[in-house]
Amino acid sequence: MQNKIDYRSIVKKAINITVSNKILWWFGFLAIFSGSYLSFNYTFPSNSSEKKMDEMEFMNMMRKISFCWESYREWIILGIIFLIVVLIGFFVLGLIGRGALIDSIFKIIKDETFSFSSGIKRGIHFLGRLFLINLFFSLAFLILIFILAFPVIRLFIFKSYLIASSLGLVAVVLLVSIFILFFYLKRYAELYLISSDLSVLNSIKLAYKLFEKNIKESFIVSLILIALNIIIGIILTLITLGLFVPGGILGVIAYTTMGELTAIVFIIMATLFFVGLIVFVRSILNVFFESIWVLFFYEIANKKEDPNNLLEREKNINLNREAESGITV
Repeated sequence: MQNKIDYRSIVKKAINITVSNKILWWFGFLAIFSGSYLSFNYTFPSNSSEKKMDEMEFMNMMRKISFCWESYREWIILGIIFLIVVLIGFFVLGLIGRGALIDSIFKIIKDETFSFSSGIKRGIHFLGRLFLINLFFSLAFLILIFILAFPVIRLFIFKSYLIASSLGLVAVVLLVSIFILFFYLKRYAELYLISSDLSVLNSIKLAYKLFEKNIKESFIVSLILIALNIIIGIILTLITLGLFVPGGILGVIAYTTMGELTAIVFIIMATLFFVGLIVFVRSILNVFFESIWVLFFYEIANKKEDPNNLLEREKNINLNREAESGITV
């Protein structure tokens, strides 16, 4: 009978790793740009009925857009290309930071030495394969969305609303289930790739096997992470409110005593300070949450089955298949 996973010990070790290795905070900062730790919320505007655009306003807006396009077409295209290049550059930088962070945490667990430069080199080493893993799961999910959404849209077009709604509900349930599956497969594939320096295909294969054997444990650690996110979120919200109150008072004093320009400068400085504080805290939290994932992965991979043995088995299976088909390497 296998020993139970000590989740409390994992969290304590993650805190210790985060506090004792401040160099990891730089990798946590770079990892922000990979988007793996970020969530985006969109709030739909209220009172939309009061802001409806009539046909004349719409035509005027389209003429203005057409005029701007004809007048500044080259600059707009250059601006779009520049924006895409910058976004890709930040994403690549984020993947390098992510690879460096995970690799450094593994080194800490194994009592191996690491540095900022060695971490960056390792991040660059894993960059291409990390990109392919992200691309694979992103494209696979987009294709599944299209496959499941296409018949639903067609049914709505043909006004079969009842069938379309029922099928749409099934499609949503399937997409949510697949999203959860892809989330764990991507997580474990990245960890296998970096911990054992595997190929993308082998990493995904081993990730599936590991998740299949640790479904309950994977959900438990996710619930723990959600609970920690909520607790940390409440604490940060209270701290933010505590900073806003004296900041607002100082802003009012600056406006009444030194004029509008001073108040504007104060608001800009306060905004920059607040953004910097958010980035700083996010960098530390990235290290903390990634440490939990790495420690958890390290424990279940070692308890269930050694990843090197799994890889060796995969190699033997592939060699046997090649031998049976008459293919020589």
